[in-house]
Amino acid sequence: MRLYLVRHGETAYNRDGLGLGVADASLTELGLRQTAAAVERLAGERVDRILTSPLTRASSIARDLAERTGAPLEVRDELIEMDVGETEGLPFAEMRERFPGFLEAWRAPDPSQVAMPGGESLAQVAAPPGPPGRPPPGAAGPAEDAPPASTRSLLSSTRFPTRAPS
Repeated sequence: MRLYLVRHGETAYNRDGLGLGVADASLTELGLRQTAAAVERLAGERVDRILTSPLTRASSIARDLAERTGAPLEVRDELIEMDVGETEGLPFAEMRERFPGFLEAWRAPDPSQVAMPGGESLAQVAAPPGPPGRPPPGAAGPAEDAPPASTRSLLSSTRFPTRAPS
């Protein structure tokens, strides 16, 4: 199976250095151009299914790709961004001021158990399905929903903490 991971384009939160989690932030003009470029790059690839977060910043690129490739689109709640709680929309300087203990714990060698103030921890995000956890990012769901090994899937999510090459 070939799996393409596609991150959303720039939002004002990203551009302005603000905490971003489950807020449904729109793409900036640059983010729209990044989306168009990614769609153009992947338009010629064989894609059998597209899974996306319901957040507009991820689902917009997924919808455009589904339209271009003809692949079915699946909006999956388990692909939504980590809940960053009280840090949502805060500038990083203000986060450092308001939550110094959290940021120190977050810099530890294994911060997976450290919850965002009023939000989730990485361990909660990656927890298996069923209360009280969430499915791991990119989980296909029950076995009958899993794609065959020959399937090429495209996953558009807000959960990939990567940066585009400069």
